[in-house]
Amino acid sequence: MKILTQIKKLSIATIVAATITGLLFLFFPEKCIDYISMFVGISLIVVGVVGIINYLVDKVSSVSLAMGVIITIIGIIICLRYKQIISIIIVLLGIFMVVSGVTDFFTSVKVIASHLVFGWVSLILSAATVVFGIIAITKSTQVSTGIVQFIGVSLLVYAVLDIISCIQVKRIVKDVKMAADSVNEIETTGEIIND
Repeated sequence: MKILTQIKKLSIATIVAATITGLLFLFFPEKCIDYISMFVGISLIVVGVVGIINYLVDKVSSVSLAMGVIITIIGIIICLRYKQIISIIIVLLGIFMVVSGVTDFFTSVKVIASHLVFGWVSLILSAATVVFGIIAITKSTQVSTGIVQFIGVSLLVYAVLDIISCIQVKRIVKDVKMAADSVNEIETTGEIIND
């Protein structure tokens, strides 16, 4: 359960970073063209530091520490070389959105099978995230204000999708916990019969 809590904290940090970056891209595209890589680098550093702090506070799983260190190092490298790698950053954002969208798509299918209403919303948003990611990858060399705004909208859709996924996972964990608790409450009585 503590590993799930750490993943939840990292997911919340990712949601916040995606929302802030998405809003900046959407409303300040001209300024973001020059500094898009810097924004991504700073966002990754924030997410990485949250992962490291999670490990230092809980010291449960080294996964959070490893992810935090790797993400922080990538963020620092991006900040140092931000002007040279803008097209690469857009491709990486596109790949991130495609992978997240595909993962959330399969999660949505499982949620729909559990008859949860959020499943359909999540399914549509995950499909949109995959499409946004593919467009970002294919248009990475044509950096313009329109593409930057498009990526901003994509990041906001991703943030909404991740919020829905967090709610779904929380509900599923709660259902599993209730089922496990009900099994533990069953009293077992019986006698061992020796031959």
